[in-house]
Amino acid sequence: MHHNKHKAKKAIIMARVSSIDQADNYSIASQIKAMQDYCKRAGLEIIKEYKLVESSTRGDRKQFMQMIDFAKQQKEITAIISYAVDRFQRRQDETVMANQLCKEQIIELYFIRESLLINIEAKATNIMQWGLATMMAENQVLILSENVKRGMSAKRESGEWCHQAPLGYKNIRGDNGRPTVVIDEARALNIKRLFQNYSTGNYSMNTHLKDMAKQWKLTTKQGKGLSTSVIQNILTNPFYYGYMRVKGELLPHVHEKIITKSLFDTCQAVMNARSNRQKPRASKKHNFIFNGLLRCANTQRVVTCDIKKGKYTYLICFDESGKKRFIPEPKVLEQVEEVFEEIAVPKKLLKGIYDTLKQSSKAEQQLYQSSLKQLEKRKNNVKSKKDRLLDVYLEQGITQEQYNQKLEAFNNELELIEDDISQLSAADDNFYHTISSLATILSQASTIFKSSKNDKKRDLIGFVFSNLQLDGPNLCYSLRKPFDMLVEIDDFTAWQGQ
Repeated sequence: MHHNKHKAKKAIIMARVSSIDQADNYSIASQIKAMQDYCKRAGLEIIKEYKLVESSTRGDRKQFMQMIDFAKQQKEITAIISYAVDRFQRRQDETVMANQLCKEQIIELYFIRESLLINIEAKATNIMQWGLATMMAENQVLILSENVKRGMSAKRESGEWCHQAPLGYKNIRGDNGRPTVVIDEARALNIKRLFQNYSTGNYSMNTHLKDMAKQWKLTTKQGKGLSTSVIQNILTNPFYYGYMRVKGELLPHVHEKIITKSLFDTCQAVMNARSNRQKPRASKKHNFIFNGLLRCANTQRVVTCDIKKGKYTYLICFDESGKKRFIPEPKVLEQVEEVFEEIAVPKKLLKGIYDTLKQSSKAEQQLYQSSLKQLEKRKNNVKSKKDRLLDVYLEQGITQEQYNQKLEAFNNELELIEDDISQLSAADDNFYHTISSLATILSQASTIFKSSKNDKKRDLIGFVFSNLQLDGPNLCYSLRKPFDMLVEIDDFTAWQGQ
């Protein structure tokens, strides 16, 4: 490659690793040295150095885009120098974006390992070589991903746990050098004591067991005290009696057990009994429909309810002078029922709306699966980093202190990812509850409301209305989407567009 083919006079050099430097084939230091030497030979002035520590295949690559934005801000063509194509990118969509910037003479690219210059004068063969290199890098990622999946699947089939070990266990490398899970002697006995004490039915999780764990100095792997949610996760995890949850299934594992299944089942029975006992019961005597749903339009106080003569329900609000007003509940209820009659969708429109809801459901499921896949990838990536970190430490590439610091950071990241997965699942469940509720209300809103008991009526009002206020006998409100559109639009095409 002849250096005088460069149209740029100034350069940005970009080095990237996707894990700790020592474990990568191309360390940041060696990449930068090679690129500095090249720029010197090519007569390019280096105006910025970027050291990217991020994946080239997942997320929105914030550091990468910051570099691109910096290049766009320059008043002349800027060369971006990278050690190799796979250091710059591993996704085809970025080829399109970068090539367009080259055509607009904002940037030009040079890849040292491939001796490849891409700018507005680049030949078709150069563009094709760049595309092939990107495709090979992308394909390498897919192959590695498939190998990881196959490895994890094989481990599951053999009863091996291939994720972060539950509290009471620890991840180590066995005699054969392969990762495995063993009992954490420092915690296992106290984990068993949690099960034993809870099984008696005499101790609660949020007070007694938390205090016990504190007395026993039982902590998380990050050294934090056990929260109620952590204790509940322990008491409901079948891993401790010999089974692991994998994609909704219970499979036997080969690792040592801490408790018996009988003890686990007893704890579940105690938990279920407590749950049933603690369910809030609505008062039969004062089960008001509008309890906690309304505010006074003049004072913004919560509207209270009262019963007169043992059978007539009144809503209590205030007028502009601050005087109490007693509004009969049926007058307000009548206004609510009128709205429910308006949002009942005619049959001719119902099928189209149902189809739209199904499309929303399908799109949400795709988003859920995509998000879950990204989180699982992140999890696997962190685990790979932990494995490589141990290799580097054993080869004396880093000190014990450095190893401990990085290991703690990886464990913290894994815990956050697990929380994200849990929250994603909860959000997914909430979406389907909302969609099913919406579909039911759209089909027969008024009938459902009138035939419902008071507590169900409250739920329906909260689902459909927002900002409910009482101005004397008049109900003031907003409707939540899409109900606000249903009372205004009788043409499905217009509704679907919104």
